[in-house]
Amino acid sequence: MISLKFSEQIHAAIEPVWQRCYEHPFLRGLANGTLPIDKFQFYILQDNQYLDAFINLHKALAGKMPTKEMAEPLLKVLEPGDNEIDNRRKIVDAVKITDDQVAAT
Repeated sequence: MISLKFSEQIHAAIEPVWQRCYEHPFLRGLANGTLPIDKFQFYILQDNQYLDAFINLHKALAGKMPTKEMAEPLLKVLEPGDNEIDNRRKIVDAVKITDDQVAAT
């Protein structure tokens, strides 16, 4: 009998869940271009809440670090550039989500 690596065992154990996620209508619609825009806008607005919490958490943790060197990696992800925060703004603009919609979520 061939022994599987731990990662292979885990992958095999979660395969049914992985497959259901992969086949979820939201992901299928996103992948094949049939997802209604209002569904995508709703997702972006909800994910924006996560991103706000992510930003606030990194700022709070950085403020609690005993040294600047320890705080820098936490703040680096918040710097302008090609990151999730900047990309999100581009998506919000592209799918015509208003600042009022963002504020109301």
